[in-house]
Amino acid sequence: MVLVVLRLRLALRTGPAQLPGPGRDADHVVGLPAWPQAAVRVLGLLLATAGLLTLMGATMTIAPVWRYGPASPADAYAGSQPDWYTAFLDGALRLVPPGWELHVGGRTWTLAVLVPLAAAGGFFLVLLAWPWVEERLTGDRLEHQLLDRPRDRELRTGVGAAGATFYGTLWLAASADVLARELHLSFEGVIGTLRVVVLAGPVVALVVARTACRALRAYETEREHDGAESGVVERSADGGYEERRTPLHPPSGARALPSTGAGHPR
Repeated sequence: MVLVVLRLRLALRTGPAQLPGPGRDADHVVGLPAWPQAAVRVLGLLLATAGLLTLMGATMTIAPVWRYGPASPADAYAGSQPDWYTAFLDGALRLVPPGWELHVGGRTWTLAVLVPLAAAGGFFLVLLAWPWVEERLTGDRLEHQLLDRPRDRELRTGVGAAGATFYGTLWLAASADVLARELHLSFEGVIGTLRVVVLAGPVVALVVARTACRALRAYETEREHDGAESGVVERSADGGYEERRTPLHPPSGARALPSTGAGHPR
């Protein structure tokens, strides 16, 4: 409750964050009025959620235990799965190679447990510390109320993609036995593949995300400079072909030409 109150106080003091747009800059942020725009959106979300839950309750069956008969200790199901919010921890335990132990100070240190805990702790530490890390890297210590597009913050986007890949792989590893059974694969092969993915996947995701951001920015720069594609290809006098470009912003003082009524400018 204390955190909720502090969050509401911060939102009232600074105002809601907005995407960049007309009339929205660092000094002038435009938000949605509470009534009726914001209220209608909240009501729509409430109705959509209630409708989805009602549909699920009418058409889905959760844990139909009566189909399996009375409980029997002799019949144990091997495909036990953790809850979805702890699956990444279980997956981290499954990916650690067996036999990882150290004998130090007369004690046995089980790395098969310590390494997953360190990996999960480091993951959440990066999530919490990233705003301060990015502030140090960029030197930007100003307060911002505008949301950034992913393509405009390629490093942040790349780190986010790497984190999502790392977490997703750990989450998927919690079902390695079910994947092996349903896909008719060896359990060792699934675990070995996920070990490679959990180490190399975040690096690949970081590189791919940053490359995509740069490509999107280059595409926008090209459109601003050369105009948008019109789909019309013209042939020059020397036999070459070139696509006609449509300027995104008409020159100052230009006005639209009146139409002749036949769909073509006069």
